[in-house]
Amino acid sequence: MLVGEYMYLFFEPRSVVLIGTSRQTGPGAYNNLEIAVSYGYPGRILPGAPKVPDIMGYRPIPGWPDLPEVPDLAVISLGGAGGAHGPSSAHSTVLTAGGDQPGVCRRRHPGR
Repeated sequence: MLVGEYMYLFFEPRSVVLIGTSRQTGPGAYNNLEIAVSYGYPGRILPGAPKVPDIMGYRPIPGWPDLPEVPDLAVISLGGAGGAHGPSSAHSTVLTAGGDQPGVCRRRHPGR
């Protein structure tokens, strides 16, 4: 697969897993499932929440082994920016690989 094809899957994914989706909805909730649905996302949505039975009528996926397919995109919600686990204080590593292509690793450290 060419780089352009991977970028297409990033910008127009056929399926997306939403990890850490909030159960709260409405203004200020920043619920990525609610936003995707309200804007008419046409692909398959797979919310990931191991201990939640229902989010907006969707049955959450408990973990990676339970995914019915390999999604084109994974969105990981870490919580509020001011919280202890928010993006401003998170050490995150993203590993991507597609088929037989080598993975890419990017790291973000607080304060950089």
